[in-house]
Amino acid sequence: MKELRIEHTFDFGIASLIRTREARYNFPDLFPEVDTVEETFFEQNQSEIHRIRVITMKNSLPSPADKVLNMRTLQASEETWQTLDLTRLKVIARMNLFNGNIDFHEESLYYAIDENSSGRTIDIRATASIPLVGKAIESILASEFKKRSDIDREIIIKLRTQEGF
Repeated sequence: MKELRIEHTFDFGIASLIRTREARYNFPDLFPEVDTVEETFFEQNQSEIHRIRVITMKNSLPSPADKVLNMRTLQASEETWQTLDLTRLKVIARMNLFNGNIDFHEESLYYAIDENSSGRTIDIRATASIPLVGKAIESILASEFKKRSDIDREIIIKLRTQEGF
């Protein structure tokens, strides 16, 4: 099992970060690897919104992992809990690949640092139970996710600037 924690900070408040993050699926040109996003559950109560989305991505695994797995598309389940006052967002995403032999789990927390800055902590866990190549696949998935999360941070900043969230 490969575990990794990623920390990002943003030079704008938490409400703006949450609005931008949640609006990202409305801008598919910024996320070319995303094929489809389907919201399968939505519930709002007095204090929060709970959503479940199924996200299908074009295969964008790095070459060594793609050669081993030979997958054309990837599908993730994303579950979010967002406070109505836009002070907190929690995201749990899961991907199960290759007949259950690879499990990828991401848990993100978006939070306020102060009035004008916010942060995101992402904890990931990759587990691959494939003889001989499992540890290598875990490392590749963790490394690739780290690269993509850094790119995602830049896209959030760009989207917020462009759209004024």
